[in-house]
Amino acid sequence: TGFEICVSHFPSSGLTSCTPGRTGTAAAGATTFTARAADFRSGNIRDNVPQLVAVRAVAGTMRSDWTIATPNPLPAPGMTLSSDATLNELTLSDVTLSFASGTTTYTASVANSVSTTTVTANATAVTSAVRITSDRDNSIRDTQGSAPRAIAEVDLAEGANAITVRVTAQDTTTTQDYVITVTREAAALSSDATLSSLAFYAGNTPTGTPLTLTPAFSGVVRAGRGFG
Repeated sequence: TGFEICVSHFPSSGLTSCTPGRTGTAAAGATTFTARAADFRSGNIRDNVPQLVAVRAVAGTMRSDWTIATPNPLPAPGMTLSSDATLNELTLSDVTLSFASGTTTYTASVANSVSTTTVTANATAVTSAVRITSDRDNSIRDTQGSAPRAIAEVDLAEGANAITVRVTAQDTTTTQDYVITVTREAAALSSDATLSSLAFYAGNTPTGTPLTLTPAFSGVVRAGRGFG
């Protein structure tokens, strides 16, 4: 089994124009590769242009799909890393939210009938990464979207649910958390103290034909007598 490594300077369009720059033989069980700029085809590395690094497996004439090896576009030599960790879009389905990029804390309430919400978050900088978590739902997985956009469905428990959207800038050290506390109303308590049925039987066990009640049970009768 071998491998090919590629750099694309078109992060917005993915790897559609990616031409392999380095090829080699992968050691058994290898999961990491070391690459330098000289390993890539001339012209693929460009100054001041974000790069995507990808790798794919090669077996004979067969090749796997490209797998992006870096979560964010990498800066080319001489490029300044972005420190922008803001969002320019944040919405939650079935939740009223007045979003502003500079506001990082929000509160909202939903009816008990709203048990999930779809969170959509988009970073201002295309080189930023976005992750969505919740203190009441540990099973969150991004359902769709790609950097700098994240979309995830979040389960809402009764009471307060703190949903955190973390933006990590390209420099990987600058982060910003947007926290939305969504309070789901508790289910309404029933005040129904009535019976749906009532029957009396002769003897110690409920067998045979029930005794006739006078008046007949209607769910609101509070007194009566049975006779055989």
